[in-house]
Amino acid sequence: MESDGQAFADDGSGVTGGVGDGCNEESRKLLNTKVKEETFNWRINFSTIPENNLSNTEVQDAFQAAHTNWTHLQNPCGLSDTFGKSVSFAGGSDANSGVQNTPGVGDICNHDLYDFISLNSFGALDNYAVTCINGKLDQGDNIVQSADVKYRQSTNYTIRPGDPDCNNAVDIESLATHEFGHVWGLDDLIQGHSPALTMTTGGGYRIRCNSALSSLAKGDVLGIKAKY
Repeated sequence: MESDGQAFADDGSGVTGGVGDGCNEESRKLLNTKVKEETFNWRINFSTIPENNLSNTEVQDAFQAAHTNWTHLQNPCGLSDTFGKSVSFAGGSDANSGVQNTPGVGDICNHDLYDFISLNSFGALDNYAVTCINGKLDQGDNIVQSADVKYRQSTNYTIRPGDPDCNNAVDIESLATHEFGHVWGLDDLIQGHSPALTMTTGGGYRIRCNSALSSLAKGDVLGIKAKY
């Protein structure tokens, strides 16, 4: 049987991730889902990308980099650099992600699709993205069948967070790295308890003109290794 769609609303999940604390922070929280396939294929609805912000290629490259942060376990702590999974961009799509306006209600999440839309009716106005996972029970494991991520269309995004001209824009790679952590089976951590981890939620201001989440911390890596 298929499980109900699980949705996670995040306000940017921003935390600092420097070597000084991230390599000593081991907290992690696991979802009851995991990706079984060796390669996760994903698509983008390019027509939903905000105009006058980022190009199609810039968004695609940022999402690919965010996936690579996980598949290569990019971290400054000298920890294992792989967990046996890969990703593949499967092209554009005219479909819309299955994420609905109310988390977990009517979520289909069956496209492996990332798109942009207004999230004002979803919850708090500072929710930058929502991830929805569709799972199927298999010998006691809840296997990810598909996963969609919906990003707020009205957010001002950047791919150059360190640029001197960056004006309060959200680093889309950092945001996507957090969201893709949900796809791989990691849950949110409470802000303040584990301030150096990619999967800590809250404080989206920390990824404005800041690439803090584009590198994993120790707990993020340990969480993935525990699942795979």
